[in-house]
Amino acid sequence: MKGLGTRLLTGVVFVVAVVLATYAHPISFAILFFMVTALCLWEFYAIVLTKDAGKVDNSRKILAMITGLLPYTVIATSLLSGQILYKGLALTLASLVAWTFLLLVFELFAKAENPFTHFGNILLGAFYIGVPFALLGVIGLYEGFHPFLILGMLLLTWVNDSFAYLTGSLFGKTPLIPRISPKKTREGSLGGILFTLLGGYLLSLIFSEYTLENWMVISVLIAIFSSLGDLVESMLKRSYTVKDSGGLLPGHGGFLDRFDGFIFMVPFVFLYLVMQ
Repeated sequence: MKGLGTRLLTGVVFVVAVVLATYAHPISFAILFFMVTALCLWEFYAIVLTKDAGKVDNSRKILAMITGLLPYTVIATSLLSGQILYKGLALTLASLVAWTFLLLVFELFAKAENPFTHFGNILLGAFYIGVPFALLGVIGLYEGFHPFLILGMLLLTWVNDSFAYLTGSLFGKTPLIPRISPKKTREGSLGGILFTLLGGYLLSLIFSEYTLENWMVISVLIAIFSSLGDLVESMLKRSYTVKDSGGLLPGHGGFLDRFDGFIFMVPFVFLYLVMQ
């Protein structure tokens, strides 16, 4: 019961803090997701960056954090300062390419046994975590502030995750991908999809800026790709034999554990919104 109480308290505080910071102001939104990006990156790099020598390891992790945070930082700063989006995107791409070349120079002199493994893992963090949060910044800050859409994406992700777990616990019999996540079931996934669609319908009544059709498509994308994102992070943790990505959220693991599905679905929702 004590563990359940801790999990519940952490969950309530976490949700309230994220919702308030998302909705309050563009600056609070930008700061919130900068912090979330940084924490997810920190946990990711703690898992994938292998050890060589103390000072080199610390320097590499700092450089990795800068790499992962570049896309979000440049995009969010550009949009908040009123720059044209394509200039922000061009600056982001140029900065990321230039910085990654400097990473190669660092590995050239670091005398690591596997320099390109380190380099590849650093870039993976930037594209797996940094770029999706940069796209989230575009969704939230392009041509005005759109907190309702970000909030809707967060809520639908939480609905999918929660009801997939509940449905799976009550009715789950058929494993989804047992070699990666033995407890996840097809019945749970179906329950998550159905309740996410219901959540999308309710959001269409509250946030009328988007049509019911828009919210239904967004709900389907979130239900499918956030579930796949959760499985991909499970694959990552199994590959490195770790249980949780971190311990910053008592009863819930780390920030990457909480945002794995959200990160994974953002590019797909972004593509849909761009095509509208």
